Amino acid sequence: TWGLQFCLPSWLPSASKFLLGPFSMELDDISLQNKKLSKAEKKLRQKQMKARYTLLRHEGIECVSYPTKSLVIANGGLGNGVDRCQLHSVLEECGQVESLLMPVNKPYSFVQYERTADSKQAYDSLNGKELILDNSSLKVVLYFSYVEKVPWEEMCPSVLPPGLRVIEELVSPEEEKMLLENINWTEDEV
Repeated sequence: TWGLQFCLPSWLPSASKFLLGPFSMELDDISLQNKKLSKAEKKLRQKQMKARYTLLRHEGIECVSYPTKSLVIANGGLGNGVDRCQLHSVLEECGQVESLLMPVNKPYSFVQYERTADSKQAYDSLNGKELILDNSSLKVVLYFSYVEKVPWEEMCPSVLPPGLRVIEELVSPEEEKMLLENINWTEDEV
């Protein structure tokens, strides 16, 4: 791939957005101060920029450069073989997860935390980290970006997956009550 470098004058703080357009990550203070990034940091930023561009182009979802409660997780989707329970447990290590959206057949997912501080912790500690998929030796690298708006309603499928049917009123209210009463809610056995 071709790498592009821009020399920006220090007197033009918003030059990165003007020159690079909406498809790339804004340059932060580190870049503007001409501090060198390691090869791994450059690769991480390049992957993030590509994921942001793809998300904007295909889904119309724009990433932002400031911390929010919501994050998009590139490579962390059902389309990449990532398990919902595994991803949720990894994300919970950084704080209370309000919701996790994993669109069908997409290579990304969205997480919303209760607090912005928790999403920042997830971004700082999990961005660029490898996730070894359960029941497999495959690894995926997760790339996080902040998003302001997540189209929860649009991403949730209203059509059932092939082969799945909903049978209304299969169980009567009396049978439902009896079934629920027979469940031992205090046992932790599987």
